[in-house]
Amino acid sequence: MAAATLITGNNFEKISLFARCMNLSFISSTTFHRIQTFYVIPSIKELWGEMKGKIWNLFEKEVLVLCGDGRMDSPGFSAKYCLYVMMDHFLEVVDKREAGRTSSLMEKMAARGSLREWWEY
Repeated sequence: MAAATLITGNNFEKISLFARCMNLSFISSTTFHRIQTFYVIPSIKELWGEMKGKIWNLFEKEVLVLCGDGRMDSPGFSAKYCLYVMMDHFLEVVDKREAGRTSSLMEKMAARGSLREWWEY
């Protein structure tokens, strides 16, 4: 349960409340956090490291265009965490003239072109 809770983005309080509503016995908060700290998080970090290594090896000789964006857990200057996501980026530029001078079609055409480029890759 500790692993499933972490992976699904839930927390101890939600799962504990759910268990109480179902009249189920549940582990204590201390045990829950100890399992996550000593078993779940290290396993996730190890798997993530292996996956990152495989991905870097896959693209070792390729030219990559990377895009990134950071999101804070709260607005303003009091953020505790920052999630930074980086991904391979295929760039597709569509001119309004290619879309029959209809700007609302440009996004659809650009998405199709990007997907086509990615699929052929």
